[in-house]
Amino acid sequence: MADGRTGDLAAGQRIFERKCASCHNVNGDGKTVTGRRFRYANLIDGVWRSDGSPEAIERQIRLGHDPMPKFQGKLTDEEIRQTVVYVLELSRSGDGRR
Repeated sequence: MADGRTGDLAAGQRIFERKCASCHNVNGDGKTVTGRRFRYANLIDGVWRSDGSPEAIERQIRLGHDPMPKFQGKLTDEEIRQTVVYVLELSRSGDGRR
């Protein structure tokens, strides 16, 4: 089970860096040209647009919520799940350092 989680984290990180970091930053702090304009771009401060549950994060990634685009149809279900695993790990770090 731990190996699957490690694989999901690594895959989620690659997806996040490719698809999400331009707004959320590679460390999740939201301090980018685009992200600074939006309160919820910071994923490590504990402030969520929703309840911060895995289901809510998946829904946000899948369906989007202005200004965030939807990724349903752009990412597979597995890629979305892996991204959720990584976002949760980022949020738990609290400081965004790797």
